[in-house]
Amino acid sequence: MKTSHVVFDTNILLKDHRFSNRELTKLMKTKKMYGFEICLPQTVYDELVGNFSDDFVSKISHLKKSIDEINRFTSSRGELDRTEILKKLSKSTLQYKSRLDKFIKDNKIIVLPYPNILHRDVVKKMYSGSPPFKEKNREVGYKDFLISKSILDYFNKNTPSGKILFLTENTKDFVDSNESGNDGILKFAREFESSRLAIAPSYTALFKELSRNLNEKYKNLEIFKSKDEISEKIKSVLDSDFQIFEFDIFKNLMLDIKIKNMDCQVVEYAAEFNDEAEIMEVSGIVKIEMECSFTMDDWDLRNISSRDFVFLKYIKRFMEDNEFSRRDEWSNEFRDIAYSSEFFFNYIDFDFELNKLKKEYKFDSFFLSLSKI
Repeated sequence: MKTSHVVFDTNILLKDHRFSNRELTKLMKTKKMYGFEICLPQTVYDELVGNFSDDFVSKISHLKKSIDEINRFTSSRGELDRTEILKKLSKSTLQYKSRLDKFIKDNKIIVLPYPNILHRDVVKKMYSGSPPFKEKNREVGYKDFLISKSILDYFNKNTPSGKILFLTENTKDFVDSNESGNDGILKFAREFESSRLAIAPSYTALFKELSRNLNEKYKNLEIFKSKDEISEKIKSVLDSDFQIFEFDIFKNLMLDIKIKNMDCQVVEYAAEFNDEAEIMEVSGIVKIEMECSFTMDDWDLRNISSRDFVFLKYIKRFMEDNEFSRRDEWSNEFRDIAYSSEFFFNYIDFDFELNKLKKEYKFDSFFLSLSKI
């Protein structure tokens, strides 16, 4: 059974305040390819906002003390303006909520409402000793119970087309004890048992399970016989028109980067063909490897256009090794730096005919897009 929905637990997003970590980005970019929806229980939403607010208040308290301590070491003219600094940070909780709302809207995430359950039934559940109420303190597990109940309630009313995976690092409160040591997909405790509901304890387990979706999704094998065939077509495009994709790959256009020994390997893909519209689309994940060389100096560093420039760590390490500050003048040739990264790729041919199915069929760089994962 293919996975049709992935539900986030609080701990998946809790420390990623900008919603930008690599695995989360990969999940969002491949959502269409794998063909699933993402859900966020309202309980999780409220926990995220509440935890951010609590953590931020704690950090502000530490910041106030630190500012006061620093100011004791400076003259009155050099003192930090505590009032001005705190004023700039005063709206951070509201800004976090706005980022969370935008993340939900941009990715079309389904918000699961709170469960409709009597308080009396919740208390009975607490004293039953069954998951997620396993602790001596009967109230521990209350929010986990609301999350699991909201998932069950929503999908009882809205029958999913496939399997529902609950992505959480907190598996012990949702599974029976004999399941706790498993690194793959886990069964929910008998208390929540459902043929469509399972737990993914990590992104690794989740992506492994999602890759099964491609085996069940429509795949026109007459278009491409293997991953290697698509790999060769992508490499051919990059060999001939690398400059078009340079910013997508390196996140920098300013440096003249020389590359050699480039290799492209498609990890997985899905291809579809609409006969009536004559549109062929193939998308997936491709791993690109190469060796890169470039010359850089202090002026180049000061004018780097993106903090995401992929070789920034090598440059900083060079500066540290040579004890250069940001004000020092320097120049260096960085040679044969090994570069490897995964990209989500998409290719659409808007005038595709099945009689094009020949070995000489090539990708046009204009219709190929790459997005770093």
